[in-house]
Amino acid sequence: MIEFINFIEKVKNNFQTGRLKVRENIELPGGISCDLAGEKTYFSFKGLVVLSRYFLIQKKDNVTVEDLKHLFDSGFTWAKRVNRVPLFRGLQFAYLVIPVIVSETTPSQETLNYIESGARKHFSLFEFPVIIDLQAGKAHYLRKTQLWGAFYYSDMRKAVSKFIESTLG
Repeated sequence: MIEFINFIEKVKNNFQTGRLKVRENIELPGGISCDLAGEKTYFSFKGLVVLSRYFLIQKKDNVTVEDLKHLFDSGFTWAKRVNRVPLFRGLQFAYLVIPVIVSETTPSQETLNYIESGARKHFSLFEFPVIIDLQAGKAHYLRKTQLWGAFYYSDMRKAVSKFIESTLG
């Protein structure tokens, strides 16, 4: 089993290597704390859009669906504050918010079903929840592609695999 501190250090190193802006120990709106955040805004040739991608990593045991939703909602509000892109969301601009909860306990089946069924749908905003089970050394996230937003699911899966999941093996 990998320890949380080692996991965070490896992810932080991956973020820096991938040229993501790294922030540690931040307070998100709603009183939610985030241990590590990685952010990057870039142009994507898929759809010819500017994408603003955010990883928000929090440690919490006994993860619930509500925990994932709260981390996403707070993370999106925070992302809008820290990155003012002068484009209207939906007009060649979108946010990709990836809430990552790291747990030392195995998630409930209800929580795993939520992740595997695909996240809530938003206008020009993609929600891609991830749970890292340190005890089992496994990352749980949507591995299929939904029709809505299909262009970007492969990018989010690759990013989670490269920056997060790679630290487990």
